[in-house]
Amino acid sequence: RKLCEEGVIGFSHPDAMEFYGAKDALVKLNQTALVPPDTFAYYNAHQLHDKFPASLSLGDRVLKQNRGSCGEGIWRVQVVDNRSFCAGQPLPGDTKIKC
Repeated sequence: RKLCEEGVIGFSHPDAMEFYGAKDALVKLNQTALVPPDTFAYYNAHQLHDKFPASLSLGDRVLKQNRGSCGEGIWRVQVVDNRSFCAGQPLPGDTKIKC
């Protein structure tokens, strides 16, 4: 905030970043051409457990923890299993993945 007060601009103002929430903003834009339509947010372990296996069957996913904005806590998740799976169907629990 002090740098912004001095006129140094590098990223969005911290107040704007706190107001919008990066992940929430992406999910809110998932019906536009700016963001893929299969962009989701999981707010608890139950939602992640129920929805993520089907989401991962659509292709590589990026998981971002719900804090921080400096690049920490971000994982690219890929299926590296040789079996074939149906897109949109939950992957079995023993599916091999790479993070």
